[in-house]
Amino acid sequence: MFPESSIPELAHVIQLAVAPVFLLTALSTMLSVLINRLSRVVDRTRKLEAFILDNPARSSQPRTELFTLFRRTVLCNRAINLCTLTALLICAVIALLFISELMGFNATYAVAALFVVSMGTFIVALLNFAVFIWPEVHYLKERAKYQNSRKTVQFRQAQQQQAKQAQQQGYRHKCAVCGRTDTDYPDLQFRYCSKCAGYHCFCSDHIFNHVHFTDEQP
Repeated sequence: MFPESSIPELAHVIQLAVAPVFLLTALSTMLSVLINRLSRVVDRTRKLEAFILDNPARSSQPRTELFTLFRRTVLCNRAINLCTLTALLICAVIALLFISELMGFNATYAVAALFVVSMGTFIVALLNFAVFIWPEVHYLKERAKYQNSRKTVQFRQAQQQQAKQAQQQGYRHKCAVCGRTDTDYPDLQFRYCSKCAGYHCFCSDHIFNHVHFTDEQP
């Protein structure tokens, strides 16, 4: 039993320990996110390794991606270790708060030092995670930029027009030069010219032999 006079002081220590306990909850969430990310990287690494073993002649690009995955694995493992160390330091802070109150000694500097070190390790863990997640953020940024680009919008509009034409006119592709369609010539290949303004379809005979459309042309 604690002395009656120490109960209010012990309650005050419990109040002080609430904040570090909430931080432990945040750390557990962070660890679960890191572990899930690491598992995805490991799965992708195993697939690439199997592909390289089965296709050694086509292993140049997969090896480059594999090297990037190894770097991301190191970053993720480092972030997991640092988060685990942060959790241990926070637990030490909570334990030291109660021990100092029960034993009756001043642990202010020790608690402060442990908390500062734990925040330092947590900051480094977050920096490692930021470097780990940056390729995905960059990919999403470039993907959004591509999806909203002028060519992509024009391509979607061209697809919608083709779908309407296919329903109304009975064909999907029509050469902008000779007028042949995929319905009349099913064996004929049709392509789009990337140098023309907008999206204009050409048959295999005119894809490299036509006057490019400009913005002034209909």
